[in-house]
Amino acid sequence: MYAEERDNFIGTQIELMLSDQVQARAVERIRLLNSDLHDALMVTEAYQNDGLRALLIEADVKRDTSIFVLTAYTPHAEYTQAYLDAVMEEYINRRVEMRSKTSARTYDAIVAQLKVLEAEVDAGEDAIVEFQQRNNIVFIQEQGAAASTYLAELKRELAELNTENRVLTSILNVDAAKMSLLLDQWQGAEDTSIAASGGSDGDDQSYQYSKKQLQVLHGQLDEFSIYLQPKHPKIIGLKNQIERTENQLEIQREQTLTRIRERQSVLNNTAANLSLEIAIWEESALDNGRLIAEFERLQSRLERSKAASVNSQDSLQAIDTNQNLQQESVSILVNARKPIPAGVGLVRRFAMGGLFGLILAAGVLFVLAAMDSRILTASELSAQFKDPLIGAIPFEASNDGDENSVLLRKNDDRYVFAEACRNLRTSVFFMGDEHEKPSVFAVTSAIPSEGKSTVSANLAVALSFAHSKVLLVDADLRRGRLHHLMQLNRENGFSDILDGNLTLDNAVQSTSYKHLDFVSIGGYPDHPAELLMSEYMDQFISEARERYDFVIFDTAPILATDDTSGFAAKVDAVLFTIRCAHTQVRQIKPAMARLRERNIEISGLILNFVDTTQPGYYYYKYSEYYTDPKNSEQSLSQQTTA
Repeated sequence: MYAEERDNFIGTQIELMLSDQVQARAVERIRLLNSDLHDALMVTEAYQNDGLRALLIEADVKRDTSIFVLTAYTPHAEYTQAYLDAVMEEYINRRVEMRSKTSARTYDAIVAQLKVLEAEVDAGEDAIVEFQQRNNIVFIQEQGAAASTYLAELKRELAELNTENRVLTSILNVDAAKMSLLLDQWQGAEDTSIAASGGSDGDDQSYQYSKKQLQVLHGQLDEFSIYLQPKHPKIIGLKNQIERTENQLEIQREQTLTRIRERQSVLNNTAANLSLEIAIWEESALDNGRLIAEFERLQSRLERSKAASVNSQDSLQAIDTNQNLQQESVSILVNARKPIPAGVGLVRRFAMGGLFGLILAAGVLFVLAAMDSRILTASELSAQFKDPLIGAIPFEASNDGDENSVLLRKNDDRYVFAEACRNLRTSVFFMGDEHEKPSVFAVTSAIPSEGKSTVSANLAVALSFAHSKVLLVDADLRRGRLHHLMQLNRENGFSDILDGNLTLDNAVQSTSYKHLDFVSIGGYPDHPAELLMSEYMDQFISEARERYDFVIFDTAPILATDDTSGFAAKVDAVLFTIRCAHTQVRQIKPAMARLRERNIEISGLILNFVDTTQPGYYYYKYSEYYTDPKNSEQSLSQQTTA
């Protein structure tokens, strides 16, 4: 049968409309039905140059519908309309042919399969008839049921015989004392097959009577023994009578054991005969089961063949019905309209395309701007966060490759950079109130590569220029690099102090800056967070606070580790470094929140790597105010002369 997949329907139909076969048949249709129009196309210059390539068809689908819109382009106006109508007609004809061919192939395949199935049905019926001729299936089924019931009864009887035999064997295998006890119990049992093995009811009554008589005699002997001598005739008579009774009981026990052995022999013979009988009936039951299984297999195979044959016949009937109905899911809704020149509306389409392009570009730019949460200016930082902005450090590249060149120097010719560092120093000086001013600072950032280490070093240098005793500590115990900036040794530093292996005096290194000392990172420990929270940390801060006016800790980024979040509670003030045009707001806020979760307030924000050409940065406007006075006077003289 011919069927079309819904998911690929539209794409498949467009490809069929634009196929070379449909277009070639459309051209042939016009040649046969309207030869004059065909000849008019032949003489056009475009057709003579390009042939059939001069005839173009475009197909599209109307929005939210399943309606196809076809557009034709040809070198001849009247031919265009006729060509488009011919393409639609030939497309419909092609679909009908495809459906007919597919249905015919399916019909032939089902007919061939039906013949095979009919042969299988005939063979299955013949096999069942032949089987029934060779075997009386009704008798076999009844015999199988009876055999199963009889086998179950035989096996039950065999099990009872085996049980009785095991009990008798256990009695014969015990010692004399236990055997006597078992025989006494056995002789007294009621209505059991095992008790019946010991003899008749009369024997059992005689045994029970002798046993009771023996108990009476023992009682009399015990009673007379109290007041009669052992050799008294009464005592002797009782003992003789007890001995005769015991001998009689022993004879009865021996007779019982003999009967048990005889019973056991009978049981063994009976069990052997039952086992042979069971084996014979099991073999018969297996033969009957095999015959029944074979008959059921023949019936099942016949039923499957009949069901497949019925399904094939239903499929043939469905194909006949579809072919008779000739249903077509695609039809021509509107014939081709009168042609118009291809250039009409081109300017309008270009204009609309340009407008849509501008709207799309504006939308993309808006989305990108909304996704970009980087801090670009100091005003944006103040608008985003309530914490005070205490410094904006401009970007200064190291031109000669010397890392030390980024540090602040006396008489630094980077006037804007130097003034920004001094401004940061002034903000630090005026933190707090008159009674309690912070002296121990932790400089941190949200993520790595924000320049916090350079900011820490330059802040320490600027404070030392004001004749304050300053200690700079590399507290980034994972990736500390301040020793490179200070051009000093890394060994014997901060981590060694926190381990308790070094004192502050042995760890302090003098720098090239007067009033500025430095403690390097030392070794890289395995557990930095625990060291920063240890009692040695408290001792270090207390000792450093007594010796220095300011202590600056360069710490690890907050989002990179948890070291700073726990350590920051021990210092007086936390300075948060943010890299301009690099750090995202979605990175800054979680870092600040992590500090505030531990009741740590941020004392000030430092915007680093600021672009001085951006609006809102004011120091660069008056850079000549910070130049050497002699150079300024010489520059002014040259301007006057000019």
